[in-house]
Amino acid sequence: MLSAFRSVALLISYEIPMALALVGVIMLAGSMSLGQIIQAQSIPFILVQPLAIFVFFIAAMAEMARAPFDLTEAESELAAGYLNDYASMKFGIFFLAEFMAEISTSAIVTVLFLGGWRGWEPVPSHLWFGAKLILVLFVIIWFRMTLPRLRIDQVLKLAWKGLFELTLINIVVTAVLIAIWPEPTTTRLWIMAAVNWPVAIISIWAVSKLLGTPGYDDPQPDSDAPVYPVATEQIPVSAVHVSSAPGTGTQDRMSSAADSHVEQGGN
Repeated sequence: MLSAFRSVALLISYEIPMALALVGVIMLAGSMSLGQIIQAQSIPFILVQPLAIFVFFIAAMAEMARAPFDLTEAESELAAGYLNDYASMKFGIFFLAEFMAEISTSAIVTVLFLGGWRGWEPVPSHLWFGAKLILVLFVIIWFRMTLPRLRIDQVLKLAWKGLFELTLINIVVTAVLIAIWPEPTTTRLWIMAAVNWPVAIISIWAVSKLLGTPGYDDPQPDSDAPVYPVATEQIPVSAVHVSSAPGTGTQDRMSSAADSHVEQGGN
């Protein structure tokens, strides 16, 4: 039951920022269709929506339960995590499902932020899509093999006090820019990118400073709580008791050595 509560708390914490990160992309494209989103990217939205890709990528890593967010799998404590209880074909199916989740996430990031199959004309579109997908997959595996696992309180703090605020900033800034330029052409998208990148850098820096501040939104200790003294005196050892297997002769030798040590200490 406690594990289920923890999983639900984690799910809610990163699902909401992930959904809000897509609002800016939908506002720029004017549609929720993946095809329309790709067609609207005369320049990749990763340049226009830096805060959105930052939040979406971190939330997607948590969604896949990969390091550093593998709290429900305990992969760092057990070899292969909970898959340690499986073998043969069952283990292969679970492992294949995990890698398919990483590939699917890479494909979604490619479509939403990297322009999908769009690229220079001499190169076929499917090669562009495959190259972008492999690049995102490389970054996912790189993060997985590099970063240590976070504690559950660190993940919840990052999601609710960091990613959530960044998505709100991104939505407000995007809405203001669209109100100024209702039809985002290529030139206007470049102007939006020039505005969004300084905002993203300042926002991420400010949130990281707040998250790193000791006591930031942490519960303060109760001043009326009783304070119990801690014993600091040494407890004297009057004798040394050593036990061993019977019949080995080790007990007699070690007992005599302990007695001689006690006698020397008394003298």
